Amino acid sequence: AVLNKKPRKIKIESTDPLLTGNEKTSYEFVKGGILGLVDDKVNSAQFAAAATKDDMEIVVVLMDSNKENAAVEAKALLEYGDLKATKNTIVKKGKLSGHARVKGGAVTRVPAYTESKGFAYVPPEGSESLIQTQVAMYDDLEAPLKKGDKVGEFRIYVADELKGTVDLIIKEDVPA
Repeated sequence: AVLNKKPRKIKIESTDPLLTGNEKTSYEFVKGGILGLVDDKVNSAQFAAAATKDDMEIVVVLMDSNKENAAVEAKALLEYGDLKATKNTIVKKGKLSGHARVKGGAVTRVPAYTESKGFAYVPPEGSESLIQTQVAMYDDLEAPLKKGDKVGEFRIYVADELKGTVDLIIKEDVPA
């Protein structure tokens, strides 16, 4: 039910030092988070936030923390994650990764490029030899196609497990 038709502005602010920027970490910024209490009597807090550093994203979730210590504990977990995960850039944005076949087009093959960077996370004690890549082009492409259309995937594997994909796109229109 609407009681008042006048729009209201509601401002919500966090007092958590990790979310307000008062608690600094090596991460570029904390994208967002939430701090909540289950029961004020026990002072049990839940905290969740996502942060980025050099294109690496890490998520921290605390399920039973002390309200006053949540920011300190979350910061410690962010720093721990930074130490334990080594990010390797596997492929750069805009890399020519193959050619896609096109049916019924003015051209039958079109170059395919990575739409973004591709990363793999390997523990510091791991080896880069665990990283493998595969290019998979779609085989059912039909003209017309537009610049930016996805024509395949650049797949990144660590120890034979698929860990991520980067879209392969075209940089020019393919008329029929």
